[in-house]
Amino acid sequence: MKMKSNNSCLLLLASAVLTSIPAMADVRLPKIFTNDMMLQRDQPVRVWGWADAGESVSAALDGKSASTKADESGRWALELQPVKAGENLELAVKGNNILTLSNIIIGDIWFCSGQSNMEWNMLQCKADEDIKSADFPKIRRIKINHLQAGEPQEDAPVGSPWQICTPGTTGHFTAVGFYFAREVHQQTGVPIGIVDCNWGGTRIEPWVAAEGLGMVKELEAEFTANQNATKSYRAQLAESLTATED
Repeated sequence: MKMKSNNSCLLLLASAVLTSIPAMADVRLPKIFTNDMMLQRDQPVRVWGWADAGESVSAALDGKSASTKADESGRWALELQPVKAGENLELAVKGNNILTLSNIIIGDIWFCSGQSNMEWNMLQCKADEDIKSADFPKIRRIKINHLQAGEPQEDAPVGSPWQICTPGTTGHFTAVGFYFAREVHQQTGVPIGIVDCNWGGTRIEPWVAAEGLGMVKELEAEFTANQNATKSYRAQLAESLTATED
């Protein structure tokens, strides 16, 4: 009986110690960071994510490294020095845990955005012969799902991880993006990445950054009208929500 009582005390003590230790959150990366990903050459490599508040985080790629600490909300970001070229690289991110992404390649990344003419994929184009011959390990693609947001998001709604261009994956690539990537890669030898982010039937304005519209003198009137319309919509939305609650 005495031994049983001591065991119970030990269990209670262990439980108290464990509950007094704060839970350590694993360091996390946005969903666009995956194996087989492409990073933009000759530009600082920006890496960001989440961890415990105040947690030390470091990243290393191709012999280059950097470190930082997560802020009060657990967000962190750092930059690695530019990489000119490279294949089959590893990106290691270390916090309370270690994340290692493999088979990373360095090249030029293109944002394939727009409406249905960009969304139409290789299977829909019935490009069977080009799909069968699509063996281009230096062409990579990532798919972004349809999602509306009024402000830039910290984590993209990724529909698929980064994929290597093969006969088994190319059927779902944007057709315009694939032919563009293949042409540029074959002419230059530079690895090409395509961010497949498009939505058939959408207006063109949301695909252009407000700062970009504001820089075009010929679009100044439309830019101002859009800005005013956005402000008016937000004001009316708040009033409508209040009225609905009442």
